Amino acid sequence: MRAEFDQQNPPAQPPRGADPLLWRLSYQVWTDHQPAVDQFCQAGACRDAFRPWPCPPRRFAMVGLLAAAGSRAPWASLNRAGHLR
Repeated sequence: MRAEFDQQNPPAQPPRGADPLLWRLSYQVWTDHQPAVDQFCQAGACRDAFRPWPCPPRRFAMVGLLAAAGSRAPWASLNRAGHLR
């Protein structure tokens, strides 16, 4: 069973049927890695590395949310550069 959620604004609490631990960990990374006004990630580690947004942790957080929700192969939605399609 796949849990449905808004990928632009996922809920803090895992949807019914989602893996709660994976959801909470992925959601925390998703909320930490938000865009700043200058189009760089506002998370400290990413700002120190001058990573443009969306940064790799943000993209992998979405993969984690999709996996927690029951997507069978969420990593398949990443292209070779690690960007969500």
